[in-house]
Amino acid sequence: MKKILLATIFFLFLISPATVFAQLDQRCWTKDKCTETRKQVNINLSEKEINDGFYQGSEARCVCGGLECKTTDAGGDEIGFCLPVTQTVTKIYFGGRNRFDNIGVFIQYIYRYAIIIASVMAVIMLIVAGFTWMTSGGNPEMITSAKKRIAGSLMGLFLAVMSYSILNLLNPALVNLRLPNTWMVNTQGLAPPTCTDIQSDKLVHEIATFNTNPKEKQKSIADFIDPKNTSTPKFETNPKLAKCNYEYVVPDTGGQTCLGIMCPQKSGKISTCALPSGKDSYGCFVGNIVGTIYDTNIMADSPFDAVFGENWGYPWVTGEMDVGAICNGGRFYTKGRKRSFGLTHNEVASIRKAQISNSNNKTQFYYIPVSEQQIANTEKECEFYGGVQGYYLDLSFNETLGIGGDEDHFIGKNGFDLGDWELGISESGAFLDQIRFQDIKQYLISPEELKKGIKVDINAANVCDVDNSEEEEMRLKCYGYLGYQNKTSSGSNSSGSSGGSLGGGVFRGDGNAGYSSCFPAGTKITMADNTEKNIEDIDVGEMVLAYDINTQSTKSSVVSEIESPIREGYYSVNNNLLRVTDEHPIYIRKPNGEINWGSINPQKTAIETRLDGLLQLGVGDELFMSDKGWIKINDITYIEGAIQTYNLKTVEQYHTYFADGVLVHNKQ
Repeated sequence: MKKILLATIFFLFLISPATVFAQLDQRCWTKDKCTETRKQVNINLSEKEINDGFYQGSEARCVCGGLECKTTDAGGDEIGFCLPVTQTVTKIYFGGRNRFDNIGVFIQYIYRYAIIIASVMAVIMLIVAGFTWMTSGGNPEMITSAKKRIAGSLMGLFLAVMSYSILNLLNPALVNLRLPNTWMVNTQGLAPPTCTDIQSDKLVHEIATFNTNPKEKQKSIADFIDPKNTSTPKFETNPKLAKCNYEYVVPDTGGQTCLGIMCPQKSGKISTCALPSGKDSYGCFVGNIVGTIYDTNIMADSPFDAVFGENWGYPWVTGEMDVGAICNGGRFYTKGRKRSFGLTHNEVASIRKAQISNSNNKTQFYYIPVSEQQIANTEKECEFYGGVQGYYLDLSFNETLGIGGDEDHFIGKNGFDLGDWELGISESGAFLDQIRFQDIKQYLISPEELKKGIKVDINAANVCDVDNSEEEEMRLKCYGYLGYQNKTSSGSNSSGSSGGSLGGGVFRGDGNAGYSSCFPAGTKITMADNTEKNIEDIDVGEMVLAYDINTQSTKSSVVSEIESPIREGYYSVNNNLLRVTDEHPIYIRKPNGEINWGSINPQKTAIETRLDGLLQLGVGDELFMSDKGWIKINDITYIEGAIQTYNLKTVEQYHTYFADGVLVHNKQ
């Protein structure tokens, strides 16, 4: 009975109406605002054409007018979508109409008239056939001809009338003809997730707490932005001072809100705003580093763990949670041993264990305070090496089967696994000795971030379990992107003379790391004179053909840095039209028309570059070619096996070049 009751409540929840507020959909415009904007964008349009760009079709009414599909908002202003251009206008009137939203609407409209014409023609053919039969005088040939006409007329009428139903049965898209419309995006702008991200000098207005009932919150927002509400209070709060767990309306966004995250200091200690798992409200926690530890691997801490391979167990992190520091140059911070770092390091700060554990959803919430004195001591100890480069977490992850005991890992910001303890410690005292420091320092928590307070959520599924039986194989797989190579790789030396490593690295003599976005040998690079040259034959100082995406024109640019690492595989796009590693940025166009840099693995690309809005590259996307055309991607295949690769790491000024005719970024 209880299950039936719960199921009934859930069903009623699904079908119950919800309050929809038009101001939160950026396709929605008031008519006055739409026509005003179109006048500015389309200065050559007549008044009638400007007004015709305001669209109140069924979709616009239901998106902007709520469940009742109203055509006006709460203030009585007409609302709808706004076209950037005019509607299609035909010179011939069809049924008194010559204005259509798009070709799909035109075809649907003409189809109705086609049915009428087909019906009239069928009736005429039936009359002719009947007259022929009646006047046949028993002539077999005339009777047969009349029968065929009757059958043909009826069949034609049947197909004409039933064609819609038949096509709709096969695929509704064959008859709906819902073509993509390009609607103007309301220039009101978007609110950032947190108020501190607002870059302008705008003030915000406190509207509700984070856990306020959504309907009540939306009603408060609607009342606040209603232009007819003369008693509406003004925007009065500095975004940087927006309180934790409170939402604030951002001006010029149509009622969108940002979340306040400011926490007052407590006894001189930093407090950080965070949302513990299982809670419905944010809180201020005394800690410079705050976050949740979880595991998205469904096999983790399960009865099948031993069958499908060892994973981490809950609690994911056991024992002390330490904050460590790295001095400039990659040296560990160690108290009182500025010049001799050796095999150990000291923590900057520590807590005994995660403060809040939730066994129901298997999460751990932690907050680690770091005092001003601890930060000052760290800066003093790192003076010899030019200051503090960054901070990390040293955590002990729980081995399910207990093979070799729990495993210590270094964790950077955004929860990146920077390596296990054995990889990280060496006689030289360098941090992650087998990893190139310039590749990992970007993942360290910066001194500024530590002083302000930072949230670091950790997904244990992304932390590599490195056991002795597969130690090197796992490290190559997990830390290759940080420049790690097998300790027995050729070109390594223990004296630290390798150009790319710290204190006895394992990198090639030319200083290139084992992980970089690259192309295999034989990739054709378009030179500045429009000739082609294999990427492995290009030297520093040569001129290649670049592309300025801002001016949409080709340029000549000089190559100032080249790298050539060994990679464990690459991807073939369109049967070797392009061969590329998964993180290399490529200029692409999505099926919805969005154009930007993208890659097969945008998460890795984001780590290596400063490119914004990276897209996921996949089948169906299009590549931008050197002839300024686009080629559709039909297949992407991974080719496994170690291979020598190359990359024009730095192409001056424009940072782009053409590889096998495809526009790519130089990554830096």
